[in-house]
Formats: sequence, C-alpha cells, structure tokens
Amino acid sequence: MRAPLILLLALALGGCATTLSVQPVSQASLDAVQADRGAVVLFQIKATLDGRPLSLANPGYDTSLDNFFRIYLARLDEPQAPARIRPASPSEAASSEGWHYLVLPAGVYYLLVLPPGTEGGNVIYNASTAKFGHNPRGIDVSDRAQGAISMSPELMAWVWLKDVPPAGFTELPGFWFEVPEKRQAVYLGSLSVACSTRRGLLGSLLGACNDPRWSDDSQSARQVIASILPQEVVHVSPLVPNGKRQPGTLAGPLHSIDVAVRSPNGLGLSLRGAAEARQETTAATKASVSGGLDASLSLVQPSDLADLPLAVLLYPVAAAVEQGARADAEQRLASAQACMDRLSGEVRKFDYSGAFAEALRSAAGSLRSGPHQVTNGAGLRLAASLSVLRLREVVPRQVALELALQVRLETAEPPSTRYYAVIYYGHPSLSNPLASGLSLLYAQVLSERPRLRPIEEWCSPDGGSLLADEIAAAMTKMAAPVARALE
Repeated sequence: MRAPLILLLALALGGCATTLSVQPVSQASLDAVQADRGAVVLFQIKATLDGRPLSLANPGYDTSLDNFFRIYLARLDEPQAPARIRPASPSEAASSEGWHYLVLPAGVYYLLVLPPGTEGGNVIYNASTAKFGHNPRGIDVSDRAQGAISMSPELMAWVWLKDVPPAGFTELPGFWFEVPEKRQAVYLGSLSVACSTRRGLLGSLLGACNDPRWSDDSQSARQVIASILPQEVVHVSPLVPNGKRQPGTLAGPLHSIDVAVRSPNGLGLSLRGAAEARQETTAATKASVSGGLDASLSLVQPSDLADLPLAVLLYPVAAAVEQGARADAEQRLASAQACMDRLSGEVRKFDYSGAFAEALRSAAGSLRSGPHQVTNGAGLRLAASLSVLRLREVVPRQVALELALQVRLETAEPPSTRYYAVIYYGHPSLSNPLASGLSLLYAQVLSERPRLRPIEEWCSPDGGSLLADEIAAAMTKMAAPVARALE
C-alpha cells in the first residue's frame, strides 16, 4: 500500500534548493482530501541566524553547500525507509514565514529535520547508532587520516565509523506524528532553530545550530489552512520526539494495559554473502589506492562502480569475490535448512505477548517505588509486531540474534495513537539493512549487543532452549525503553 503515499505527497524528491518553493495544492490532491483519502498536513520551520529572523524564502546566504534544512519522511505503520523530501509552501506569504505542507493519507509517520551544516560536518551520521547528530568539533584532518570519518556521497554527509561517537556528539532523533482518519487539515506544530556564525579564513561561516524546538501556533496555522480549505476545522496532531509518548497519555503509574505481540511464523537466517563481500572488497581496494582519505561508505546500497577507472580495475576482483561469497552463502544456507526448520518450531511456540507484558510491567515496577495497580480505565491497548526475528552472521562464522519490534499504544474510542516506537536489538550493520522495510534511522538501537555464537552452537541439541532463553532476554531488554517512555 505504498503507492498512494507516493501519489499523494506534494513534494519533489532529491535535488538541492536554496529557497522554499511555492506550489499551491493541486486539484487532484484536493479531490483526494475531500474524498477522505488524505489530509493537508501543515508545519512551520522558523530560523534565526545570530539572533536575527531568517526568511527561508530568501535565506540571505549561500545555501548551495548546506542546502539549509534537510527534511526526511517515512511512514511507520507501513514501514519504509526515510526519503529526503522538499515540501512546498501554498503561497508567497506562507513561504516567507516558513510554512510547509504535504498531502498524506492517514497513518503514522516519522519526520527528521536536519539543521544547516550537514555537508560541512556540523551534523554527521554516527554509524554505530544509525543516527544523525550535532558534531561540535567539526571535521578533523586526523580523524580522516585514521579512517574514523568518511564522506558518503549517497547521504551527502560525513559518517563517523568508530564505535564510540566523537566528543560532544548529540543525536537528532526526529519526530513521529499521526494523520488521523477522516481529517482533512492537520497541523503538526512550528519548529524553530537558532543558528550562529563563526569566523573563517575568508569571512563568516555557518556555525552551530540548536535542536528544532516545537511550539504551537494554531491561530496562524488556521489562517494558512483557510487559504487552502476554507472553513475546514484544523486538527492539531503535535510532532512528538521519536521514542516518546504524547503528553498526557498516562496519569500517574503505568496502566495495566492490554498487550498483544504479533510474531513471525518462523526464524530467519541471514548469512554474509555477495553484498557484504562486494562492499568490503571495494572499500579496502579504494583505501589502498587513495591512502584511506577518499574511501566512501555507502549507506543505502553498495556502490562500488562510482569511479570509472577504479571500477574497471576492481571489476574482476569484485566479481570473483561476489561469486564466491554467493556460492558459499547458498551452500551454508542449504546445510542449515534442517536446523532452521527445527528452530522455527521453537519460535512458533514462544509466548511473545506474555513475555513482553511481564517484562514491561517488571520494568515499570523498577522505575517507581510504589506498586502499579491502576486499572486500564482509558481503554489503552499496546499492540506490538515483531517485524524482524532472525539469526544474522555479523562477522564470518559468528551469528547473533536480531530483533526489531514495532510498538504502538492506542486508544479504542476515539481511535488514536499515543505512542509509537521501533526498538532494535542486534548488531547494526550498514551493509545488511533490516527486513520488512524498517530503517535504523528511526529505530531505537539498544546499546547492549546480543552475544555472537557459531552457527553450530545454535544448531546443537540445546539450540532450541538457547534460542528461547535469548528471545526472552531480548524481550526484557526491549521492554525497558518502552516502560520509560510510558511512565
């Protein structure tokens, strides 16, 4: 069901822009809205530079390198990877005030707004946590020489490659929001960002910017919406920091909420194959040719044919490694099939709902000194889906459990999402993306990593009980951030 989203987005993907484009809502989009197949979703981004208001319609400084703000959007309830978007503004007047709109079908979404300075290194991508964040130290020559940081052409951003992020790094988690059913006009709120300049060799340069800060300007939003949908009531659906619940969801101790976890029918197995071998061979060869300074890291798909002369040089090596890796992976998958069938039987017997409910209440109890005996008077229900459950080969011949859990707290009447999160427990990998369309960019990546074991240990006579124990432990770890968010 992703096609309607693509059709209804009032945006242009890719490219660079120095101004906020003006584009009235199309008649086709208005028809979709009036037929309850979408809603006009409005939000505002305001900025100051050294304390002076900055118009996004005419920023007043060269944005060809920094692209000013970057905005990424993903649908969460029908998982997809975030895509960079360029929302339009409905009028010149709205553009000067930083108003953006999208036309989106009902659903739950993720929105990430990166402040200016990504190409310059003020904002970087931390590979170990799969998150963008502030980098107050900037790009250090020694970090590049040591291979700690590298430019990714796909992200047009610097990527930090070490396990420990640089000093002062703070994540930009983004926001989640809901577009309710049968709402034609939705206001997400207003985001403000304060930036400063710093002195460079040739004059002033863009310095640090703070995190986007949310505020409610419903009155102005109603005026903008009135120019699009006259007399339409504006529904406020505030942007919620990713991993947090909507304010006022729970009063006092954690409710005894109903918990249901939907699990897959079996256990997946992901072995290192052609993609990993191709990427690693190319990166290593590029590093040997360039001295390690120009080796780029692909975060979307392996891209080893970017430089034609180097590609010609590498092709025989990469093709041979890829063919050998694929054959090896296929052979090992075939030999492990009987083992995986047996472990899948254990997976189907596991009580995920009971284990997660018990872990959630236990974690909630550890957060407070008093007992948790509040009844579920609000009619809240926690629905979770174990979208990823597999064994994944992290390093050659070493396999670990990997899980991704989508968690949604919702009310029955009226239907409303009060909390949404994706919890990931595993070893984050740039070359082996999550299944089911999920992205680590909006997932909460647990800092603890599951233990690596040889496949023979998982396939031993005790492998079934080992797997059950590890799943139970994983559910306990994944319940902890949910309990913190709901308290």
